[in-house]
Amino acid sequence: MIGICVLTLNSEATVGHAIKSILKQRPPKDEVFFVVVDGGSRDRTIKIVNEVLRGLSYELISAPGSNIPQARNVCLNEAVKRGFERLIFIDSDIILLARNLLELAERVSDEHRDSIIHFSSRFLYFSNLSELEEFLRKAEYMEMFPEQIRLKRSLAIGMGFTIIPKSIFEKIRFDEDIDFSEDKYYALKAFSEGFEVLTATDTIGYVVDANIVRNAKSDIYWRMPFKRYLRAARKKAVVKYIDALDMRRLDVSKLEFLKRSLKFLLNTLLLIVMILTPVAYVSHSSTFYAFLTIDLLNMIFYPLLKRVRGYPFLMGVLNRFKFMAFSFLMIVWSYHAYKELKKSSIAFRRKSSTLRTAS
Repeated sequence: MIGICVLTLNSEATVGHAIKSILKQRPPKDEVFFVVVDGGSRDRTIKIVNEVLRGLSYELISAPGSNIPQARNVCLNEAVKRGFERLIFIDSDIILLARNLLELAERVSDEHRDSIIHFSSRFLYFSNLSELEEFLRKAEYMEMFPEQIRLKRSLAIGMGFTIIPKSIFEKIRFDEDIDFSEDKYYALKAFSEGFEVLTATDTIGYVVDANIVRNAKSDIYWRMPFKRYLRAARKKAVVKYIDALDMRRLDVSKLEFLKRSLKFLLNTLLLIVMILTPVAYVSHSSTFYAFLTIDLLNMIFYPLLKRVRGYPFLMGVLNRFKFMAFSFLMIVWSYHAYKELKKSSIAFRRKSSTLRTAS
C-alpha cells in the first residue's frame, strides 16, 4: 500500500485543487491511502478535505500547534502503523499536471529501492485565488513519458512531491527543531546513513507549486516569528550550506562553500553598519551619512522589489532585518556546517559501500 501525506494549515485556497489533481491520476498498481495532518486550520480547509475525499480511504489527523517537521513525523508514524510500503509527501499547494505521475513515481521507486526520490516542480505566483483558478481551467493534464524521468543525486530537495520507501521512513525521523528546510536536513540524515537521495529533473513542467502571495500567507519565511526564524541556527547552517556538497565527487566544494559564505558575510556587514549608524551620529562622524544611505538602500530596495510581486512592504522590511540577523548566525556556524557536510559525505561512502557488499 502507498500512503499519500498532505499537510495543511489554513490551506483552503489550494488544498482542494491539490487533492483533486491527485485524484485525476491514473491509479498506481498498489492501493492508495490518504493521510492529512492539519496544524489547526481556522478556515474551510478541513471541510474542503472531507468533501473532496468523501468515500475514499483517508485519515484526517488534527495536530494543532505543530510545526512542519512535527506534522511530517505524524505522517511517518501513521505510515509505520499502517504498514505502508512507500509514503508520498505532496504539499497542499502542489498541483500535478500529468495524469500518470503517481504511476511513474511508483515505477521509479521500484527501480531505485532504498532511495528518496524528489520530483522537481516549478513555482508559480498568483496574486489571488481567481488567477489560480483561471490557470487551472486552461491547464492541460498531459501524459509524461517514462524516458523523461532523468535522475540526479541531490540533497537540495523539498517535500513538495517526494516518495520515501519503508526502509527509510521506518528508520529516520524529521528533526523537529528545524522550522524550515527540514526536508533538506532529512535528506542529509538519510544520505549519512548510506541511502540515496535522487531528484527527477524533468518533471518541472508537470508539477506546479502554486503560491498566492497576497499578505505573504503562503511564504513560510515571511510569516514565521523572529524567534522561530533564528531557532536551531547550528542545524540550519548545515542546511543552508548543503548545496556546497558536490554530489558527483561526494565532497564539499570549497569554492561553492565560499560563495555562500560571502552572501551571508555581506548581509552580516549590512547589519553591523545598521547597528553602528546611531554611534556615527552621536560622534558626529562624517561616516554617518554614508551609513545612513547604505541603511536606506538596504531596507527599502529589497521590500520594494518584493512589493512588485504582491508582498506587503512593511513585512518586507521586517523580513530583511530577520535575514541579516540570520546571516550573522550562519557565519558563526559556518565552520560547523563545513565539518558536518564533510563528515556526511565520508559516512555515505562508507555505509553505501557496506550496503552494496551486503546485498
